Amino acid sequence: MKKEMTKSQIPNPNVVADGVGENQSESIPAIVAHWMLDHASTVLMILAALMAVQISANWKPDPDGVNYLSIARNLALHGRLERQGMPHLYYAPGYAILISPAFFFGAFPFAEIGEIQLVFAVVLMLATYRWFARYEPRGAVFVTAMVMFNVGFWDLFRQTRAEIAFMAALLGSAVLLASAAEARTLRRFILTTAAAVVLVMLMCCIRQVGILLAGGYALTLLVRAMKKQMSWSRAIFGSGIVVAAATAVVIGLMLY
Repeated sequence: MKKEMTKSQIPNPNVVADGVGENQSESIPAIVAHWMLDHASTVLMILAALMAVQISANWKPDPDGVNYLSIARNLALHGRLERQGMPHLYYAPGYAILISPAFFFGAFPFAEIGEIQLVFAVVLMLATYRWFARYEPRGAVFVTAMVMFNVGFWDLFRQTRAEIAFMAALLGSAVLLASAAEARTLRRFILTTAAAVVLVMLMCCIRQVGILLAGGYALTLLVRAMKKQMSWSRAIFGSGIVVAAATAVVIGLMLY
């Protein structure tokens, strides 16, 4: 006669036997996941440390990196925005402007540029965590870890290219704009909008395509106003000032 298993005898798919008597323990991935959830700040510090140890005085050259360095060097040493002696930059100058102070420390300031890149990477990491924490708090640390613990990302980190700086400005702008859209008080709305405008302008100065974020934000505010989630005056002011700032930067770069 077949005996039925009691509830305590049914195996738990989330645990594996440790091979000693009747003791059972969680699987290693589950232990790591629980630890990451309980120590999100520590995880972020570890991810930042992994980026910091990659700072090097050696340079990984590529065509874009050569041009960015040329613009930055000319700005730092001669006070002019030029690319390899030519006034036509071809590249948006934002990233070159940000790394130009490194040339005050020497002719080959690749370690100093690496330190500036580290600041961009940390801002991107924190913005990524903050953005996803708005929608899935428990999953934010995992998404952030996947973004930062990435060979492709590390390769970009070692190059003098604008991608990391642009992504940091993009995610930072998105976080500030979302906070402004959901602000409960007028004071908070004005302060977060002002901070977002500065970051949006920087983003557009790094890559002109950042203006698309301003357009998307304007549509978001108008939809919220239509749904009566915010006043029309706040929606028009917020969308107008962000779009105007981004447009001014892009048009200025086109006319330069």
